[in-house]
Amino acid sequence: MLVHIKRERLMHALQHVLKAVSANNPIPILTGIHIEATGRELVLTGSHTTMSIEARIMQDGSILSVLETGSIVVPARYFYEIVRKLDDGIVILDGTESIIAAISSENTSIRLCGMDAQSYPKRYRSTRHCSTVYRFCVDGGILKSAIKQAASAVSTSETRPVLTGVCLTYHGSNELQLTSTDGIRLATCTIPIENLGGCIEPANFIVSGRHLLDVASMIGEQNILVELEASNHQIVVQTPDFRIQLSPIEGSYPSTDSIIPRSYRSEMIVETPRLLHALERAAVLAEDRIVRLSANKECLGIVSRTAAIGDMKEFIPVAMMQGEPFVLSFNGKMLVDIVRCLECTGLRLWFTGDRGPIVLQPVDRDDISSMLFLLTPIRTAVHAQAH
Repeated sequence: MLVHIKRERLMHALQHVLKAVSANNPIPILTGIHIEATGRELVLTGSHTTMSIEARIMQDGSILSVLETGSIVVPARYFYEIVRKLDDGIVILDGTESIIAAISSENTSIRLCGMDAQSYPKRYRSTRHCSTVYRFCVDGGILKSAIKQAASAVSTSETRPVLTGVCLTYHGSNELQLTSTDGIRLATCTIPIENLGGCIEPANFIVSGRHLLDVASMIGEQNILVELEASNHQIVVQTPDFRIQLSPIEGSYPSTDSIIPRSYRSEMIVETPRLLHALERAAVLAEDRIVRLSANKECLGIVSRTAAIGDMKEFIPVAMMQGEPFVLSFNGKMLVDIVRCLECTGLRLWFTGDRGPIVLQPVDRDDISSMLFLLTPIRTAVHAQAH
């Protein structure tokens, strides 16, 4: 294998492929990156038990030139650090028959002991013999935004593994619903898709929220099309530069339809950036992360305090409010995480009752995805006295 490639392009691929490489993998060869040079492209692959990432760089003469085909597996962390610290310009990768990788630039030459590429496991399973395979096409920008929003409510506890994932639900139409909940908050988002296959039966797949965020980071430009292939065995996401294979989380996702309130006691609209900045300031002095919201027809008050340190009060105007005033306390970090992932100028909040969740939804009418967020309030002594 002999390849000439621009360092910047190689680094871009490595930064993403490395997300699928575990330094402590009990299988030694999976601590490495598989590099394969073909007659038309260079393919870098990282893999572990639940995720595999392939980065493809097409030969064009200016960014990549493949002079000799071949393959090798190199130690991932060492290879990445070496390339990261090389000077900009052309990097030469030379994999020899003795399983040695030579990495060189204009004034630098480094040799790494590699591993036999033939021993690297192939994780991709053919779907030819699967009875049910779903294939969808979706706008990359819409999918990227939906993943960021839906993943904001996944659980960080491994007690219930299904709650660490996002449930992808296909109802048999041209829409895909992404839902996550940790029991305290809920995020749901429905996006338009094109069905490329013949399956129209409803189905759902649970995918790690952390892995989906990695996928979002690889989508890049918002005018690309992304292909999804889903079966009971694997989820494959294909972009122009990357192929990501994910293992679904086994189990049944809890039904969330009954959680979403059908009636409200109050409704208000606030400016999203202004609310976010106020919440971020309040979080600094939020003891036990508790932030209190008090709403009336003129303004939304945000209060936090830490004993013996100080307190914070801020009032932001509301664009509209209907219904009764309310006072509720929330986990400030969770509320910030929800508002931060919203890409909208206005935010609608619904008050459902003293013990019910608050409902948040973007106001922007040009948003072609349907988003909704729930957050359960925290009962505090101050809250109890207010009622």
